[in-house]
Amino acid sequence: MTSPTPQTAPVNVAGLTSGVTAVVAGDAHTCALTSSGQVSCWGANQYGQLGAGTTDSNQPRVVINSGATAIAAGDFHSCAVIVPSRGVTQVKCWGRNFDGQIGDNTTTDRPTPVQVYSNATSAITAGSMHTCIVANGAVKCWGANSAGQLGDNSTFNKPVPTQVSGLVSGAVDVVAGAEHSCAVVGANRSLRCWGLNSFSQVSNADKSRELIPVTLADNNVVAVAMGRMHTCAVANGGITCWGLNEHGQLGDGKSGLSPQTVLVTWPPPDPPTLVRLQPIDQGMRVYFTPPASDNGTDIDSYTATCTPTGGTPVSVIGTTSPLTVTGLVNGVSYLCTVSATSTAGTSSASGALTRVVRKGDLTPILMLLLD
Repeated sequence: MTSPTPQTAPVNVAGLTSGVTAVVAGDAHTCALTSSGQVSCWGANQYGQLGAGTTDSNQPRVVINSGATAIAAGDFHSCAVIVPSRGVTQVKCWGRNFDGQIGDNTTTDRPTPVQVYSNATSAITAGSMHTCIVANGAVKCWGANSAGQLGDNSTFNKPVPTQVSGLVSGAVDVVAGAEHSCAVVGANRSLRCWGLNSFSQVSNADKSRELIPVTLADNNVVAVAMGRMHTCAVANGGITCWGLNEHGQLGDGKSGLSPQTVLVTWPPPDPPTLVRLQPIDQGMRVYFTPPASDNGTDIDSYTATCTPTGGTPVSVIGTTSPLTVTGLVNGVSYLCTVSATSTAGTSSASGALTRVVRKGDLTPILMLLLD
């Protein structure tokens, strides 16, 4: 392999310029999943973490030919969930196995994929030296456990998939940090975490580690991300972060060694613009242009509201322009506005436009809105 050259700008990965659906990175290797279910890996390979060949590779090497639906990468190992055309779902792992993170009941490094679990598996993740899955709603982990990152109320390494205490059903996702883990559980999407807690990256309890899951957020957790010593979750339109803040990784404008929890909230989207009204029989067709900025959160819906002078507002919710407000009275003047809603909240109303509802009036009026 030629000498590696640092790149100061993004470069295309050979052979993977389209069709990629997921990517994961370990300490010095990367793996990608394509829409055809193929898994390719590249980078360092001193422990077999590329799953193919015995040397480093500066170009992707195919590890799984088809059927893969999810991938994960630890520091020096990799895993994939594979759904074959026939038979049951499989979990295969390869690479370093010093702490049992491959899960095949050995501590022997595996330079090619080995099957470690066979059952319906919906999510997979890898920490530095441990691996976790969601299988039929249960969370199972294996590998290093000195910090309790397997969540089985012990600190002994486990070289086979091991049930996480209390998480036997209802889990929908699992995410691993270096030595701690979190799961999203139940229809209410509560957050449970366990493992290393030296900087309160798991909980605010005065413990260096949590050996079983503790509940951190009661509901509506839609995404979780974990660093080596900090954790962040998205819930109810805001981002909550906790743990080490030495480099300002909690996003509160501060930094320090003291553990803390910070709520970082996203602003709601800007209001829609360029509202146009087209009166129809007993209604109003409301045209608009989407906001110039969604401020970092996808817009879920728009609400058009038409209000008669001194009367009760009439609203309709939809996802695209135009929105048709019905149930209005012909011959009455209505003031109409549009707002946008995302997980961060609802925008202020657009500039208002007034028209009289008239049967058969098909002439839209354009209004350039004031800031």
